[in-house]
Amino acid sequence: MQTLATQGAAVSRTVADAFACLPGSRRFSKAQCAVVHRLAYAALAAGEFQRAHRCYEWLVLYRGNDSRSWRGLAASAHALEDYGQALLHWTLVSLLEPDAVDATLYAGRCQAQLGQVREALETFDLVRRHPGADPALRQQAEQMLALLQQRRAA
Repeated sequence: MQTLATQGAAVSRTVADAFACLPGSRRFSKAQCAVVHRLAYAALAAGEFQRAHRCYEWLVLYRGNDSRSWRGLAASAHALEDYGQALLHWTLVSLLEPDAVDATLYAGRCQAQLGQVREALETFDLVRRHPGADPALRQQAEQMLALLQQRRAA
């Protein structure tokens, strides 16, 4: 029996492979894609979240296996308060970068925003217990765990 994560990983790899095989996937150079990425990041940093989101959407459609672009799309969706989409995008980042503990933390934040308290608690506990977690990420996970447990008890 396949888990949802295993199925999602298989679909993600299939989609990424399909995008990589498209003739148009080589139309733009890496340098040109890097310019679009810099524009998207600048828009995100300037608070122009919708503009950044459109740029990152183009980047993930153009190169579906680029985790940097998925990170930007997730961050812009989160900034636009579209937590369902942000959760989906952070999950894709986790599939593309299995050791990305920060993506797991951000997914937990989205779960909390969506009212998925039990899932968020489990996600933050995973981050807290992850042996490779940066101490700052571990501390954030512990703070979120404490906050959610307080709210759950109230």
